[in-house]
Amino acid sequence: MGQTQKAGSGSQQLQVFGNYYAGVTEERAAEIARLQAKDVIATYYSLDAAPVASQRIEDFDATLIERLVEEKVLDALGDPGFQISLRKAQMSAASTEEEGDYETLARLLGERAKRNIRPIRASIDRAIETVDSLDESALQGLTMAWAVGGFRPASGFILDALNFLETMWSTLPHDNLPEGRAWLDHLDMLGLARYSAGGFKLRPLNDLLQTQVPGYFSVGMTQDEANLMNQAAEEVRPGLTFTMVAHELKPQVLRLPYSGVPSLEMELGTFADEERQRIIHMAREQGRLEQIDSSLAEAMDAEIAKRPCMALVQRWYDQIPDMVQFTGAGVAVAFVVAQKHKTPLSTDKLEELLPH
Repeated sequence: MGQTQKAGSGSQQLQVFGNYYAGVTEERAAEIARLQAKDVIATYYSLDAAPVASQRIEDFDATLIERLVEEKVLDALGDPGFQISLRKAQMSAASTEEEGDYETLARLLGERAKRNIRPIRASIDRAIETVDSLDESALQGLTMAWAVGGFRPASGFILDALNFLETMWSTLPHDNLPEGRAWLDHLDMLGLARYSAGGFKLRPLNDLLQTQVPGYFSVGMTQDEANLMNQAAEEVRPGLTFTMVAHELKPQVLRLPYSGVPSLEMELGTFADEERQRIIHMAREQGRLEQIDSSLAEAMDAEIAKRPCMALVQRWYDQIPDMVQFTGAGVAVAFVVAQKHKTPLSTDKLEELLPH
């Protein structure tokens, strides 16, 4: 059964989509934020603290609305659940005078508005509660360690990949990276990370790269071996050849230009399953794609040393005393900080980066 709605002259017609109310204007958004702030101040702050809290929340609200306008998600302010998150963010904003915190809070709410799913909501609501308590040095450590451990270059060319990592890491704040265990304890206490003092140590950066991009450490092939491999490729499909490149870390041999099997698989979408499996087998066995030459660790370290930010990050990362795992809230904070600094990430969807 259908119903017809008619709007009277001069009125605004709103349409309900689940919990969202299409039609929230920028002016109405400001009014919703102001009403929420008024209630927060009346409920939680004394007459002495109210003026400072009010000004801070007002500054934050302006940043938030600008963010929601940019993301085209103002309608989220009509959702009751989002208003609860807004209330938490306003309380966090009232406790800090740092404009950077206001932007972090606004970006967290922006992510919540774009992707209103439970894992996102849970992670962001927890993250919001920590922003006013998060130490700047610990925040740098959180963001950089997450970026180092969570992203692997896709390029098949080693020097290009290292240049990409240099660019990526240099966009993140790294002038006050923390040392010791205090920052790990701080993140753990806030619910942004989990670690166990005196447990397993984090793997050094060079070891991490060998796991993330084993193709860069491949033992490689001679020219004769490469020719034999391409002769065998003809049996899989006529005209099929493997491209070989000079090994940047071991110039006397050739290597397949892939960071590992996953990057090779991305190029095999048009092949039948049996062909794909044969090609991958050849790359692994004859091409030695993921057969690691551990002696290349020194050559990799030499290349890292040529890149100032990578060298600094390697020294810092290698001294982290314990294994650390970042929670959904920790990932959410690191993600929005990376976005704030325009760090090139492999995805702009937070849900793809949350721990499973």
